[in-house]
Amino acid sequence: MGASKFGLDMVKTLVEQQLDFELIGYLEDDGPYLDYEKHKLVYLGKVRNWTPGMEDHFLLAIEIIALRVRLVEHLSGLGAKFFSYIHPTSIVGDYVTLGEGIYIGPFCYLGDYCHIGSFSILKSRILIRKFVSLGLFSLLDNQVVIGEGVTLGDGNILGKGTWLKSANTSFDENFPNASRYSTTNFSKELFNWFRLN
Repeated sequence: MGASKFGLDMVKTLVEQQLDFELIGYLEDDGPYLDYEKHKLVYLGKVRNWTPGMEDHFLLAIEIIALRVRLVEHLSGLGAKFFSYIHPTSIVGDYVTLGEGIYIGPFCYLGDYCHIGSFSILKSRILIRKFVSLGLFSLLDNQVVIGEGVTLGDGNILGKGTWLKSANTSFDENFPNASRYSTTNFSKELFNWFRLN
C-alpha cells in the first residue's frame, strides 16, 4: 500500500525474491502509477474504497508516520490483516520479538534480545545492537546504527546515516503505549488527531 518512491523500491525488492505469497496489486489514493505496471502489479484503487478480502494481507510502503497510523486504524477497523517481511540478506539475532506489519529491508542486522514494534520500517544496511527496543511505527532510513541498550518510543524517525549511541525517548504522551494497547485494536479515541476524509 502506497506508491511513493519507497513503495516502488519495496516492490522491486519483493519481486526479486522467491516469495511464498503472490503480490496482486497496490492501493494508492492519487491514482495509478506506470512504474508499477512493469512489475505486473495491478492498481486496485483508492484505500478508502477498498474492502479487504479474507485472503488479503497488506504491507505498508508509507513513510509518513501520521498517515501510516491513520491507514492502520482504518484498515484494522475493516478487519484487514498485515504481514511482515524480512529480506533474506538480513540477520535477526536470538530472542528478537517482532510486531506485525514490519518491513526489514536488505542487509540489516538485529542483535539478540531486541524488540521491533509493529508497523515499523527498517530500510536497508541497518545495524541494531543487542537489547534495543523500537516502539510502534518507527522509521529507520538507510545506514542507521543503534547502540546497545537503546530504547526508542513510538513513532520515532532516524534519518539516513544516523548513529545513535544511547537514548531513551518517547514520541508523544498521547501516542499509544505498546505495552498497553494491541496494535490490532485501534480506536478513534487513541488517534483523535487523525481522520480519514
